[in-house]
Parts: sequence; C-alpha cells; structure tokens
Amino acid sequence: MRSLKNSSFTEERPSRRHILGAVGTIATAAVAGCTGGSGGDESEQTDDESTDDGADESEGGLPSYDDEAAASFVLPEDGQEAANGVQVEMVAENFDIEPSSEGVSENAGHWHVLVDTDPVEEGEVIPSDDQHLHFGDGSEQAVLDLEPGDHTLVLQPADGQHRAYPFTDEVDVTVQEASVSFATLEDGDTVESPVEATFEASDNVTVEEAGEITQSAGHWHVMVNTEAVETGTVIPSDDEHLHFGDGSSTVELDLPEGEHDLVLQLANGAHQAMPETDEITITVE
Repeated sequence: MRSLKNSSFTEERPSRRHILGAVGTIATAAVAGCTGGSGGDESEQTDDESTDDGADESEGGLPSYDDEAAASFVLPEDGQEAANGVQVEMVAENFDIEPSSEGVSENAGHWHVLVDTDPVEEGEVIPSDDQHLHFGDGSEQAVLDLEPGDHTLVLQPADGQHRAYPFTDEVDVTVQEASVSFATLEDGDTVESPVEATFEASDNVTVEEAGEITQSAGHWHVMVNTEAVETGTVIPSDDEHLHFGDGSSTVELDLPEGEHDLVLQLANGAHQAMPETDEITITVE
C-alpha cells in the first residue's frame, strides 16, 4: 500500500468533481455530511474530566475507546479499478458507528473518507471540505464522484465533535470514466406511447438487479420531467422517478401526449444515484 507521506502523489493531486456520500440502506435517504462541518470548539481537559454526556476521555481529549478498535474498507478493494461513481462500504470492529447528532459517546463515532490527503492527527478536528468527506448521519456506505485517475482513500472515524481517532484504513483505487445513454431514442424524437427505450452503459459498467452492491454496477432509472438525483442520494420511487430494479435495459415508458424531458441515471443496489447521466427531450403524439 502506498504511503501518502513524502509522496509526489499528494503534491500533485488530481482535480476532482463534487463528491457526495449517502446512507447505506435502501429505505433511508440522507445526504452525507456533518451538521455544522467543524464540530465545535475544542477545550483543554485533564484525564479526570469528562465530556458533556459523561463519556470518559482518553489522551488528547477523545472519549475512551477499545484498544482493538479498527476501521476497514470493504469497498473499494486496495488496487481496484472502478468505474465512476466509486462504491464505498465501511466497517468498524470493536467500535460503534452512530450519527454525530447523538453527541460524544465512549467508543463511538462516525465515518470520514479522506481523498488524496493524509490522516488527521489523533484528537484534531477533521476539516469539512472536498478532501475530507463527513458522514455524520451514521452512514456506512457511500458513492463517490471522482475524476478519472489514481486516488488514495483514507477511512478515519471521529467522535461527535469531529475529533479524529487514530485508527485508519487506506486503499488505492484507479477511477475510470463511465457513461450511460439512451440507445434507441434521440433528443428531439417524436414518438407514440408506450415508448420503447433501450439503455446502454460503457463497457466498464455492469447492469444488474437491485439488491446487491457491486463495484462498477447498478440498475436503471428514468426521471420524467425532473432533474437528475445527486450522487449518493437514494432515488425516490414515484411517477417522476421510474425504477427498473429487475436489471432490464429495454423497457416501455407509458407517457401522456406532449413534450417530456427524460434523464437516464444508474443507481447501485441500494438505489443510491451514480453520477453519470444522459438527458433528452422527446414529444409523444
């Protein structure tokens, strides 16, 4: 595994697009990020003092934590090549993951993913910016929108005040550009309902049924007269957000007469939106 320290990789970081994370369950839709971002002021405390909710503190002002606590990426795997958006799954051992809104608890915290930068020193507040992604809602799963190229991701938990714990995991991932498209409809087409549509993805993306989260894979959604869904956010299921969770790539769209804006978008097995889209306008006679 490549070290970030004393490496030209960190000095010549690739540019990146906006990155969003999302919740790790199908039923819950929440954008990633910590409320307030900075987590409040730090104050000097002795080992005998405690946080507001009574959690004992370890050295550096952190609440006490298990000596065997560990952080691990399940996805992506170290050295993996992945089509954008990159699926992230995070697990903790001997440590509890909870929303930052629950305050400061002993042996508990929430996840952060650091992109192309070093881990934060123990006890220091983790910044909130494009290279320090907060999942203060307690998410253990996310989708990242990254520029094509090589990236190093660091997984690091923090307490309810966003102060860094010292245990981390680190993986390298090579992100490949991906694309999706309407294969049998073109912008400006005039058609009859039901509208038959076929969808295509670039060769590095697999279309599969919903349910399992797989790197570089997802299922189709069509947004009708509404915008694409932000990366990582769970796509709603309603008349404007059509799901094809059975893995179909050829479907029929029952649309009323008139002009319609259609957006094609993949989502992972938990219906979290991936970043690539295609948009067309058609007229139904």
